[in-house]
Amino acid sequence: MRIQRSLACVLLALLLMDLALSEEAFVGNKTASGLKFYTQQSISGNGFMSAYRCFNNDSLILKSHISGSGAYSSDSNILDEDIVLSNMIYEDYSSSKRSVNFNDNVSAAYFPTTVSPGGSARFGPIKSTWSDSTQAGNHGGAVMKVAFGDARSLVKHMATEVSGLLSIDTIERSTGSFVASMELNSAFNGTAQLSATVLDQSQSEDWGTPETAMDEYYRGTFSLTKKMKISQKRSRSTEMDDWMPCCIDGYKSMATYYQRGTYGFGPDVKGVFDCTCFKTPASAELQRAY
Repeated sequence: MRIQRSLACVLLALLLMDLALSEEAFVGNKTASGLKFYTQQSISGNGFMSAYRCFNNDSLILKSHISGSGAYSSDSNILDEDIVLSNMIYEDYSSSKRSVNFNDNVSAAYFPTTVSPGGSARFGPIKSTWSDSTQAGNHGGAVMKVAFGDARSLVKHMATEVSGLLSIDTIERSTGSFVASMELNSAFNGTAQLSATVLDQSQSEDWGTPETAMDEYYRGTFSLTKKMKISQKRSRSTEMDDWMPCCIDGYKSMATYYQRGTYGFGPDVKGVFDCTCFKTPASAELQRAY
């Protein structure tokens, strides 16, 4: 009998420990995920070249393209980071930080180039003046762009960054920010165009409506230095009812993951929510007796 009682106590203790551990895992569960890509390149030589880079990190985008024939040297590096932190087991409250950094130093001079693939074959001469463009922004329409074209000579030192931060604290409260910047120091013989498009948030409930903030064009021989930056912040808060009837936000405002997902309530919610809105009765159901 004593052995049975001892065994029952041990089983009860293990059960309580398992419940305690399960509750602790539910309350304190956090997950972190991320991706980092880095590349650095140095190159110099004579001939024809073309290079294209595109980094599309969620809503952020950074593109660059350069091509031409002649003498070319370049020293560049790119860092692309994506970090996401989820704070609950259902991954409903989270924060994310995404960024792309691009540093590009270029020196190019145009002259016709003959390309020899080997043997007796010859291609050319290739006559392609230099073109170079870089743009950074987001899919909402905020974009900065620097583009050189028809250049017989180009020297460029440029640093470009685009980043975004999103923090979902609770179902009721979230904040977001976006930053894009360019620093340019250049000298060229050809054309150059610098432009910036920003978002007018007063015209939209989302990030805003694109509007041209700057558009500059140059042709000739110039030395050009420029700094540009776009910054945006947005916060949103929603008042929630203590319980969640269907007629006052509640179930309809919940994420689909909760509505019908693995941890959700399923398509039939009548057993959980009263989906009829309350109407004030004309008279009390129980009349007071005087």
